[in-house]
Amino acid sequence: MRKYSKLLFISTAFASILLPRFITQAAEQSSFSFDKIVVDAQAVELHKSNGSVANAKFISEIILLRDGRANGGFGILESGATERLSLYRVTEGRKIGPFFAFKGQRLTPQPATEITLRVYWPQVATPTGSVTFFVDGISPNSNSSSLVANGTVAAGSGPINLINSEFSFVTLNAPPQTVEIASATDLIISPFNSAALIFPTVGLIGSLELTSPSGQLVRYHYGPGVYKTTDGGQTWAVMAMAQNSLIPEDGIMVMVRPHPDPIEPCRIYDIAGTQVPYLQHFEAETSVTSFKIER
Repeated sequence: MRKYSKLLFISTAFASILLPRFITQAAEQSSFSFDKIVVDAQAVELHKSNGSVANAKFISEIILLRDGRANGGFGILESGATERLSLYRVTEGRKIGPFFAFKGQRLTPQPATEITLRVYWPQVATPTGSVTFFVDGISPNSNSSSLVANGTVAAGSGPINLINSEFSFVTLNAPPQTVEIASATDLIISPFNSAALIFPTVGLIGSLELTSPSGQLVRYHYGPGVYKTTDGGQTWAVMAMAQNSLIPEDGIMVMVRPHPDPIEPCRIYDIAGTQVPYLQHFEAETSVTSFKIER
């Protein structure tokens, strides 16, 4: 009897060690249904709660699991005399018929603000339909806005690890700071800041400010694409265009890569192109965050 009790105790303890591993493996292998909203970069009219209308560039890619978990976000770049970049991510949501409702957070500009996002998708037969976005801030000094964009909504399914590997959603943020840009003959002191959202398939949106070789502060817009990572989401090569470039095809290539010292909060930037007479090389405090759906 004592021998049996001892064996039973050992077997129970062994099972308690293996059970969490089995549960994790089962969760990773389980298939989850989802809806994916995809909106390529396009020009839209942004209608605000005060009655004003602004011209803007809009881009979005969001994935929503049936259990409410969500990933992705959207970006809005308002044009005009006072250009404004706003970047958002979603964290959870639900779908009721043709309506989607999400909770999310503003990533840029700081400080972070909670927002709610409502998306109306008329279920039409054509591949590309009209998707209406309603963005409502829920902070004390919030306002709401809406826009209509052409996009698609598609259903799919897969295990969490596959969904996360295919839906790579990354934010890059370099707060306002001063950097030292080394050239072949000189050292330029320049103000610098950068922010961007990099989506799985539709490209990226964001901006970069840096002093040109002539000494003028230039604002660049990221996009329409030409981006790729070579080490699991840490190194990025992206195209950028000057804000008021007279030659649309005349852009710069920006490479952002990790610092050799892993504890350094800085990233290394290398900028090249026909608009810069020499390779610009500098370090800047930058965070690169990859968002994934929690298991």
